[in-house]
Amino acid sequence: MRKILIVIGMLSMFSFTSNTKIKLANTNTESIEVVKLACNELAQGYYEFMVNQEGVDPRVAGQRARDFRDACEGI
Repeated sequence: MRKILIVIGMLSMFSFTSNTKIKLANTNTESIEVVKLACNELAQGYYEFMVNQEGVDPRVAGQRARDFRDACEGI
């Protein structure tokens, strides 16, 4: 449950603070690229949050962020 709340918080926090501008996709291929870009941004923010706020070891945080990104792209 805690992980779900963290993910929801990450989605709301980083969707407003990201400097990346994502345009609306016109094709299915562009839609996939937009999702991958968003997942990468969220994974990077998740990594930074775990290391800076939670004090998680960077190697562990990196693996969790990669797992998060892979799960996000699989949705």
